[in-house]
Amino acid sequence: MEKKDSRLYFVDAAKVVAILVVVWNHSGLYLPGVNFWGGIFYVPAFFLLAGYTYKQKQENYATFVKRKAIRLLVPYATANLLLVGFFTLKEIFAGMFTVRNLMQNLAGVLYARNRLLEDAEQIAFLGIGQNGRQIMFMRSLNAPTWFLPALFLTLIVGELLFRSMKGNSKVVAFLIALMCISMVVWHYATNIILPWGIDILPFTLSLFIVGYLLREKRIFEKLYEKPLRAVIVTVLLAVLAISVTCLNGSVNISVSMFGKSVMAALLAAIAAVIVHCFLMYVLEKVCTPLAKALATPARYTLTILLYHYFIMQMFHLVMVSVFGCQEGVFLQLLAAIVSIVGSVLLACLYRFLIHAKRTEDKDE
Repeated sequence: MEKKDSRLYFVDAAKVVAILVVVWNHSGLYLPGVNFWGGIFYVPAFFLLAGYTYKQKQENYATFVKRKAIRLLVPYATANLLLVGFFTLKEIFAGMFTVRNLMQNLAGVLYARNRLLEDAEQIAFLGIGQNGRQIMFMRSLNAPTWFLPALFLTLIVGELLFRSMKGNSKVVAFLIALMCISMVVWHYATNIILPWGIDILPFTLSLFIVGYLLREKRIFEKLYEKPLRAVIVTVLLAVLAISVTCLNGSVNISVSMFGKSVMAALLAAIAAVIVHCFLMYVLEKVCTPLAKALATPARYTLTILLYHYFIMQMFHLVMVSVFGCQEGVFLQLLAAIVSIVGSVLLACLYRFLIHAKRTEDKDE
């Protein structure tokens, strides 16, 4: 009997589109439909999809935390130490090495945020800067990796909520509402960015819970069964996301920037990600081969996230400094493509080495 393919290709396709928008934004290429509007869904999508694919297992909480740490924190630590090591050696050979720079880079790895403050307005008042300068941490082209500790924290807190509340959705909703209130208070009372995404945890956790409910209540399945309702709901959510974003302004949760309103940013993100994921769901139903093809690179999203920015900037630097290429759209686009291809090759090399090591161990 042929085994049924239970893989959710639309989930992988949604992740691939999101990571491509991440790379596009980091490349410096400008396209209004991608740079501004893409910002309301490409990072939130990963948190919502984490909730959508979440399943409780018969394991104790410590085992769950360990499993997620291996999955997320080990790659995070490995990539960051490699990047910090690279730039430390570069500074040593250039005669620019200082212990302060090294400590600041390592502090960035531990803090897992790109900067200490949302902006520099209150630095002089707080007494933690000089002449109103921003305190920057992740300077080893590792800023995009902030996402992994934030996702880890979201998962372990979400798991703890589910375990302690024992499926009581009302209590979970109440606790998250309290957390959202605390997030709003913190955001407007101070501009300090907390480590590991603690200050944005209510934001990411809300997305996680929404994703979980979407699957638990079979929302996409029910919408797809009634095309007219699906069209109406999708259009309304899209209009909501666009109108709220126009009023609220640009959002970048990696540095705790929510525009004019934190809750407006959350509302727009939820609406936009639901639309994005449902469109991918429809694609899988209507044209499965295309959805499968789009979902294929999903296995490399983690590696792309970790290394694309480093590869992109190094390629750009070499092309300009060594080969004398002119700055421009073509070079930026080429650097973005090279960063994706390079990240995929790194993932393939890693898997080849792991497979070779396992084969060697078996032979012994």
